[in-house]
Amino acid sequence: MEIKNGMDYEGYLNSSLEEYKEKQIKVSNFIKLEEKIIEKLKEIKSEKNILVFAETYCPDSREVMAVLNEMKKYVKINLYIFPRKDNEDELKKITGYAKIPTLIKLDESKKITNNYFIEFPEKFRAILKNKSETEIKNKIHQFRRGEYNHLIVEEIINKMFDA
Repeated sequence: MEIKNGMDYEGYLNSSLEEYKEKQIKVSNFIKLEEKIIEKLKEIKSEKNILVFAETYCPDSREVMAVLNEMKKYVKINLYIFPRKDNEDELKKITGYAKIPTLIKLDESKKITNNYFIEFPEKFRAILKNKSETEIKNKIHQFRRGEYNHLIVEEIINKMFDA
């Protein structure tokens, strides 16, 4: 896998089935960042490079990608997006998992680092811990409706931007 062959956000959208592309766009239309986050993002002057494994059919990928795309309005982020399909072995080799979405911080020379965002923000995983199956399903539903986007933003800033 050559990182330079990864898709940008537009390529990611256009590589999907129309049904999923429309769902991704719909999710993106509801993303609003808090003003304090926007100010923090505007202060970041260096370019950020992120290797992404995501699929538009995945509701968790759609949520994370919508947030990431909104963040790109305020800070220079180069995305190198690959589907999980046909890249499962590579993804497992890098992170130990083949879950999507997965974000991997790349350094300035576009080398893979050990900073990962896998599937959900860590603080959201903590919320799910020790919950019943029904509670977990409800929380994931809330996640997919954008109710935990602040945790996505926080983890991306902390893990992908070293802020």
